[in-house]
Amino acid sequence: MSREFVAGCVGDINDFVAYASTAPGATFSIVTTPAPSQGTYRWKATGDGTVDLVNGQGHAPGFTKTWRFLVQRDFRVSGTLTAGQKIAFLAYGSNDLLRVSRVSDSTWNIELYDFVTSSVVATGTTALNTDQDYNIRVVTNGSVVKVLVGSTEEINVSQTCTMQAGIQIRNGFTSHGGGLATGQSMLWGVATMWEGDAESDRPGTACNKYMLPVNVNASSALFGNQTVCLGGGEGSYAEWDDWNAGGTADDATTYNCARGGDGGVETSETDTVTVAFQDSAGVSVVVRVRAAVGSKTINSYMRIGDGTYSAEVQNANIASAIFILRAAAFAVAPDTGAWDQTDIGNLRAGVRTVNTNNDTSHWTALGVQVWTIDSDPPATTFIPQVSIV
Repeated sequence: MSREFVAGCVGDINDFVAYASTAPGATFSIVTTPAPSQGTYRWKATGDGTVDLVNGQGHAPGFTKTWRFLVQRDFRVSGTLTAGQKIAFLAYGSNDLLRVSRVSDSTWNIELYDFVTSSVVATGTTALNTDQDYNIRVVTNGSVVKVLVGSTEEINVSQTCTMQAGIQIRNGFTSHGGGLATGQSMLWGVATMWEGDAESDRPGTACNKYMLPVNVNASSALFGNQTVCLGGGEGSYAEWDDWNAGGTADDATTYNCARGGDGGVETSETDTVTVAFQDSAGVSVVVRVRAAVGSKTINSYMRIGDGTYSAEVQNANIASAIFILRAAAFAVAPDTGAWDQTDIGNLRAGVRTVNTNNDTSHWTALGVQVWTIDSDPPATTFIPQVSIV
């Protein structure tokens, strides 16, 4: 099996913009009830006629394999659906999204829609119920798209699809069906993305996530803090532990500071949690960061380690005077093996900047999460060989 982790969204970081490149609209919130299948939080959109969205932060390094898989757990639409209503709820690439297509006041079909050509690609046949959670998977190799609800393949169609390493949840699309009406709502649980060399790498629907709070300083070479941004060890896990208990990033109040020209590393050890490992696992590291002044060209890397080995993923350059997100996916442990409980117990995470930076960067919050998934390869058809004598 060649399946690897690519991205995770809607985890146990209780922060309105934890996974948004910009703040979500007022119709979106994070809730704890109704409880998701696993974890604590889920996103909710409440209808008022306004169309909003939440952009899941794209994870570096992104997809590299042919087959790409999206798993959305615990999706629900509630309220009375109106005649002809179509509501976009999940986008994952350069042209495709999924929509709710009304069948009756209390039932709907899942619909694959191309928002570039403004056309319906295909519609599922099962009448799905409102006020009920469904696990949804999208499977593509770039030329074929399959959509499964639970274990039922609702859509299997030829369609050009460029799945990207970030998930966008929506409560509609202004020019492509409109939005949720007053009295209606949507809920999303955890969502993950995976990749593989073959369709047989297809994951199941039991995607789980585990928060790893940062709890002690592991390295602070040449990093300062919000008071002394001079480099030399002033940095600390306490400057970016805002998400430890489901908190909200305080942004400009406390942060680790990397001065332009210094370079250096800031990493923190993480709490040990017991992970119910399944067939595949990955780790994501998410930070809120800004380039303080000047030309805002910051070269940096997400970094993980275990005390012996380390691994890095390069961030896209930071060009923002306000705090934004950067996220990285680590498909394998620092020793390049598959993730296991020992790796989680020894994990430390943080960032590295390079000494060619021409500006100062502030790192205000860091979140580390483990993601696991089961397997559900498609059935193969056995064709017996018949000899004609």
